[in-house]
Amino acid sequence: HSMNLKMFFLLIFFLAGPGHSTEKDASGRMIVHLLNYISTDYAGAVDLEGKILNQFEYDEQVEFAGTILSQVQSHEILRGTEIHESLKELNQLVLNRVQPQKVSDLAKDLSSKVIKKTSLVVEPETSADLESGKTLFAQNCSQCHGLTGAGDGPSSGNFNPPPTNFTD
Repeated sequence: HSMNLKMFFLLIFFLAGPGHSTEKDASGRMIVHLLNYISTDYAGAVDLEGKILNQFEYDEQVEFAGTILSQVQSHEILRGTEIHESLKELNQLVLNRVQPQKVSDLAKDLSSKVIKKTSLVVEPETSADLESGKTLFAQNCSQCHGLTGAGDGPSSGNFNPPPTNFTD
C-alpha cells in the first residue's frame, strides 16, 4: 500500500500543476512525471548486470512503466505514434531489467518528446509562494524528509527505501 500512497501523491502533485485545464494535459503531465521518475530511480532498483537491488523499488518501476502505457493508450495525441512505440520499448527494457543507463537515457529522451508533442506547459504560470510552500512542507513532508529536506525526519527510519534527500 506504500506504493499506492506514492502514486496518489504523484497524481495529486501533477494534476495540480500548471496548465492542467484538460484531462489530456493532466495525462501528459503524469506521463512526463513518471518518465522523469523512472529516469532517476531505476538505477536504485536494478544493477548493471540486471540484478534487482531493491524489490520494492523495482516493482514500483514496473508499475510506473505500465501506468505510462495505460495513459498513452487513451491519450489522443500520443496513442499510435512513434513515441507510443518507444514507450512500449521502455516498458520492455524495465521488465527485462536492462542496465540503468539505457533505461534512464530513453526515459529522459521520451520525456522531452512528450512535452514537445503535447505542448505541455512545464513552468509555473505564477511565482511560487515560498512561505506557503514552507508551511505545507513542514505540515506534510517534514515528518519523513526532515525540516531541511535531508530525508532525516523523525519517521525516516521507518521506511525502506528511506525518504529522499532533497538536498543532494
